[in-house]
Amino acid sequence: MPSTVWATWAGSSRACLMSSIRAHSNTGVIRKALMISTRRSSIATTREFAPDDSFAGVGVYGLERAKMLRGNPTARAVSVLVGPGTGAPDYLTGDGWLPADLDGNRRPPAGSPNYLVGTQDDEGPYGAPSDAINLFKFFVSWGPSPSATLTGPTQLPVAESDSDYPCVPPGSRNCIPQPGTSQRIDILSYRQRPTWRLAYRNLGTHESLVTSQSVEARPGIASMRWYELRRPGDQPLVYQQGTYAPADGVNRWMAASPRTRRATWPSATACPTAPTCSRASATPAGCATMWPTRCPRARA
Repeated sequence: MPSTVWATWAGSSRACLMSSIRAHSNTGVIRKALMISTRRSSIATTREFAPDDSFAGVGVYGLERAKMLRGNPTARAVSVLVGPGTGAPDYLTGDGWLPADLDGNRRPPAGSPNYLVGTQDDEGPYGAPSDAINLFKFFVSWGPSPSATLTGPTQLPVAESDSDYPCVPPGSRNCIPQPGTSQRIDILSYRQRPTWRLAYRNLGTHESLVTSQSVEARPGIASMRWYELRRPGDQPLVYQQGTYAPADGVNRWMAASPRTRRATWPSATACPTAPTCSRASATPAGCATMWPTRCPRARA
């Protein structure tokens, strides 16, 4: 007999009540002490669409995780919608934001918000004035009348990169070639999308947020670009950043960047067979080293 009881949850957003759909959902968990409550929250972000299929905005949701884990049907949710109706420029919402997801056992400082990031590209489709990371803070209170407040963005300039990959035909999702088939793969870089996940770690001396995105670093070659942010609570800065793009003709994309106590570990899908990379704590900022891996043969 299973020793664990699992609960499934479903819900509708405000926009969904108007027959819209939600896409590209991301979730994160931060175990933290809120200023008003010590309950735990799960955070979800979505892209939301109106009944006429127009973009309604990015939804940010706070979920009452403590009750959800117990299967308590009174678990609540609070939300904020940011989009054209709120005056947000298209480049600010991009193709969605990532919520912070906890690594390690040390909790964020008491009163910390949940963090979210999005990226913008001045060569992308939304008219961004510069390349940057946008950092947001999401505050949730689970008092008798639960509430949510979103502040930001704090805009952090980053080095030049290009998220506009030459797919075939342009504007399609047929992007990265695979060995043994003419079927191409979606790069998930257009529309300024950071890829899963935004890893948060409290290292005692500082807080760290690590994420990544797919870019075109060489003509027609997908590459992995990664960032580490520090001091998100008071004086956010891009502590280090890098693009892993050796001249070997290999496409690397859809990266993931967990954060360990001793190292940042960006890793990427790679085709054809090629090393992915990681970095140790002693590695100079912005640099990475290679670890061997293999890409499975593609299927049409």
